[in-house]
Amino acid sequence: MIQRVVALLSILRTGRRTRARLLIVSAHDPLLCLAAVTAAFILGIPIVIDAHDTRLVLGVLNSRQVSRRIKMYLERTAMRRANRVWVPTRSLANSLGREYGVGPNSLRVVENGAAIARFHSVERETGGSKELLHLGGPRDYYDTESLVLAFRSVRQKIPEATLTFLGIREDKYTELIRRQCRSFGLESAVRLLLPVSREEVGAFMNRAAAGLHTYRLHPAYANTVGLKVIEYMAAGIPVIHRGPQGGETWRIVEESGAGLCAETVNELAGAMISVLKDPALRRRLGDKGLNAAVRYDWSATMGPAVDDTEDLLGARSR
Repeated sequence: MIQRVVALLSILRTGRRTRARLLIVSAHDPLLCLAAVTAAFILGIPIVIDAHDTRLVLGVLNSRQVSRRIKMYLERTAMRRANRVWVPTRSLANSLGREYGVGPNSLRVVENGAAIARFHSVERETGGSKELLHLGGPRDYYDTESLVLAFRSVRQKIPEATLTFLGIREDKYTELIRRQCRSFGLESAVRLLLPVSREEVGAFMNRAAAGLHTYRLHPAYANTVGLKVIEYMAAGIPVIHRGPQGGETWRIVEESGAGLCAETVNELAGAMISVLKDPALRRRLGDKGLNAAVRYDWSATMGPAVDDTEDLLGARSR
């Protein structure tokens, strides 16, 4: 709580010093989000909440019920006071309208996108690599335990297969995954690496036979799109996605033909085995993802956000 008070004061100080005309905040932390809304009110400027990470509250599984209700109350209060709420999908907009009572005029769909040109330098692995890449570290909402469980089955079929997590955080959940890997005898097969510079990420993508993305099987995660999926596609790397069947990420992967989707642990293991064993399948999936990625370039996805920003700034000046 003290940190959030400090954040409020910091936002106020920065806003006044820079004579800010608009405030944009991510919804990853309900208290910080509410602090930003309060600061915008005091400064007399419009505020936009980027609700990309609202799934962390809607789908939280590791909190007591009382804690979850408090988080949802704080997030709902902030969103109902924002000038705009940006969401990556229409289904998430519908969910926020239903769960939080956010009015339709406040919600704007701004799809997830990436700087596609940044990934053009990746030289795709089209041969016999057995390395699976997961951008980002283990997370509870990724259900990384199930991913490691599936990978254990992969190793039984393909003993040389490896799994790399790039960009871990040293937290309790990561330690839980370390213990799980030790209990399965996978210490040498699973690498948990600290973040590297943006320029170094390409080298890991060069070696990857496939890029992994998972979500817990919770309805909240069906309504959003994993950004790393777009990045894998832009690099021409086959995507292996595990999440709620028919969810938004699932839909993108299937419609683009960029990868394989799974819901159960056995299905996830089977998808990994298929891609690792078949270089022709890897090339085919990677090519389709590469062709579809242009659809998610920032120049295409950020249009509604730019229009919103101009509208809010124009309304204030009037």
